[in-house]
Amino acid sequence: MEPTETTTDTAVAVQAEPGSATAPARPSSIPWSTWTTPARLVILALAALIGIWLVIALRDLLIQVLIATILAAGITPLTVRLTRIGLPRGVSVILIYLLLILALVGLGFLLVPPVITEVQSLITQAPEFGAHFVASLDSLQKQFTFLPPLGPALQDQVKNLGNQAGAILAQALNLIGIALGVFGGLLTTILTLLITFYLVVDGNRIRDYLLSFLPASQIERARRVTDTIGTRMGGWLIGQIVLSASIGIASFIALTLIGVHNALLLSVVAGVAELIPLLGPWIAAVPAVAVAFTQSPLTALLTIIAYVIIQQLESNLLAPRIMSRAVRLHPLGVILALLAGASLFGVIGALIAVPVAAAVSVLLDEARATRATKPVNAADPL
Repeated sequence: MEPTETTTDTAVAVQAEPGSATAPARPSSIPWSTWTTPARLVILALAALIGIWLVIALRDLLIQVLIATILAAGITPLTVRLTRIGLPRGVSVILIYLLLILALVGLGFLLVPPVITEVQSLITQAPEFGAHFVASLDSLQKQFTFLPPLGPALQDQVKNLGNQAGAILAQALNLIGIALGVFGGLLTTILTLLITFYLVVDGNRIRDYLLSFLPASQIERARRVTDTIGTRMGGWLIGQIVLSASIGIASFIALTLIGVHNALLLSVVAGVAELIPLLGPWIAAVPAVAVAFTQSPLTALLTIIAYVIIQQLESNLLAPRIMSRAVRLHPLGVILALLAGASLFGVIGALIAVPVAAAVSVLLDEARATRATKPVNAADPL
């Protein structure tokens, strides 16, 4: 009797098994994970669109914060040195601000009056530039007879360029005066300096708060990356100031020795143009050579030689020594960054494009290093 009961119990158990053919069919249900993937994609797409809209709407504020971040990165090393001698961090930043303001005011008293005088002189002389330019071209044509002579129509057009240049310079001077006197520009500067102050004083706490949203295993890595970005941005700022001052002084000495008129104004243009990497020295050479050519072809030739020598010294001697630890970008990457920054945000975008590109390169280097050190799983698809 016992074997029969066991067989019967086994048959009942087999019939009750969920996966058996005789078990009643359950209604099929779609797994929850099948719905979560499209939902996540939709949420991520909406978040990306909202993020893009916020970037466009707040672009001016973002640029202001970015400029403050670059300034803070440049000021922080000086602040650290002052704190080592016992000064509080906030007092150190205020002291640096005062020294910078005094330096700018002193530089303004030294440079602004003579530069304005030279600009006004250039505006007065501009109508005569066309005639001087034509005279220099005629002198070249007489010395080198294989050059084609200028026709009367072309001579008239060249002479009219002088009048147009004078009008453009006068308008530019008015615009500069208006820009310097606009209250909004002053307010923006004050707000930028305030943001810089708080970034320098409380930068570490602000960074730690933002990094606290990351997984605990990634915080130390993110802190190291942000330190590298800050070092590169600060190095770029300090290096750029040194390069601009060096190029401006070298241009002033060269133009003064050659005897080019308005040497101080042209050297200031060269120093400011140095803020634009690679292209800045060549952009600054154009007005200097044009002014020199109105004096004589030999003066223009000497000016070209001087600017070529300065550019070679800058690119082969000064820039590698000063900027080697900061930017670390390929020249093609610098050009693309400049074009992208100028297209998106104009002149300000071109000026801040290189430090932003340097920060992006740090992130790319970190991603590449992480991928190189990550163990390869043979089961993972290629």
